[in-house]
Parts: sequence; C-alpha cells; structure tokens
Amino acid sequence: PMATAPSRLWLREIDGTVSYDGVVPDEATKSSITSALSGVFGADKLKGDLTVNPNVQAPSWLTRLGEILGLIKGPGFNVGFNGDGIDLKALAPSIDRDKLLAALKGLFPSGNFTLADLNSPQLDPEKVLSALDALKSGYSGADVTSSLNQLSIQFDTDSSTVPGDAKKVLLKAAELIKALPAGARIVIEGYTDNVGDPAYNLNLSQQRADAVREIFVEAGIDGASISSSGYGQSNPVASNDTPEGRARNRRITYELRPH
Repeated sequence: PMATAPSRLWLREIDGTVSYDGVVPDEATKSSITSALSGVFGADKLKGDLTVNPNVQAPSWLTRLGEILGLIKGPGFNVGFNGDGIDLKALAPSIDRDKLLAALKGLFPSGNFTLADLNSPQLDPEKVLSALDALKSGYSGADVTSSLNQLSIQFDTDSSTVPGDAKKVLLKAAELIKALPAGARIVIEGYTDNVGDPAYNLNLSQQRADAVREIFVEAGIDGASISSSGYGQSNPVASNDTPEGRARNRRITYELRPH
C-alpha cells in the first residue's frame, strides 16, 4: 500500500531529560533518529521509543535532524516533527526566535515552522468556544487542539477545579474529538510559573492536567487514550520576570497524536 501518513517525532526536555516518541517507516530510520538524538543530547539523557509502521512516509527532515536539534536544544524545549512541519511548542526563553527561524529555513527550506507558543494569544473561554463552534465539517484534530491551546483556564490559586466556562469549552472539544476517526491519543500537559515551591507547583500542575482529563473521560472519551502529565515550572514559554510572561507559563496544553 502507498504510504500516506507522515513520519512523526515528538521531543521535549524536562529537567535535563529528553523524552521522545514517534512513528517511522522502518528500523533503519528508527536507528538513524536515535543515533542523531544520542549525538545531540547524549544517550544517558534520553527516554522514549519510536513505533515502526511501514505505512508512513520516510521523514524529509531526517538528513538534517542533528543540525536542527542542535539549534533548538535548551532548557524546556518541546518540538514536534510532522511531515514537513516542525512545531516549536516551547523553547528556552533565551533563544532568539527570529535568528532560529532563519537558521532552520536555511537547513530545511521545504519545512513549515510554527512557533505556537508565541503566535497564539491566550483567549477567554467564550472566544475559544466560538472558534470551536465555527469549525466546518472535515476539520482535523489539529484544528481542535490549536483552538484549545489558546484557552486560558483561570484556575483559582492553589485549586485544580476547572471553572464552569472553561469546562463548557472542554466538553465542546470532546464532542468534536469523538467525531474524529478513531485511533488518536490525547496528550494533556500542565505547567505553572516559577512562583512558589517547585515541588508544590509540580504536584499542582499534575492535579490540573488530571482535572482536564477527567472532564474528557466524563464526556465519553476512552480514558486509555488520554494521558495527563504535570511538569510544574519546567517548560517556560516566556520569561517569568513579568506578570504577562508568568501568565503565559501557567497553562494547559493539548495534542492529538496517532497511535
């Protein structure tokens, strides 16, 4: 059969460990990728595995993978390779975004690069609900998660209870996700700013990610297809030195990934 789905690779750095997973067409590609990861980060810093599926395409970014990773490595990075798209979900705040994009385009001219964490404003629940309601038939999982990733959930201090207006958005998103073809898994991640005790923040971010997961399960999505993880203050997408930056770092993120 013709390979139609793209190869995918997801990577994130949390407190010195680089976690990865993805889908590739063969063992040779898997070996090349793990070799590139070891070369950039060190084998002892890696945690994860890749699934081999002969029905996915060979990755167009493979030959430049080591160089691309060398440009984006840094504390808290979170990046997805999907076909010709590279989605830079989080980068070390010290990285110069414009220089990085110019360098990436030089290495991978056919690539499409997105910096979702900077380009997406945080929206109130009503605006995100309107965006979800406006999705036309034929929408994709990425359309749902790109709207969800703009949702600013205003948790009360020290609370993991999802406010009613945000819950309404999550229930709408769950309806849309249930109507998609089966086989995707939902990855929910919680983050905080750097105010307060790091261990406490880590626990709170886990509780908040779990609370969002529970809403999806209540709405009828199979709990086995949803993972929820809290990373505390580990992955800042903005500087914690300003109130605006801290607000951006207090977030829940969503991804839909094929099994």
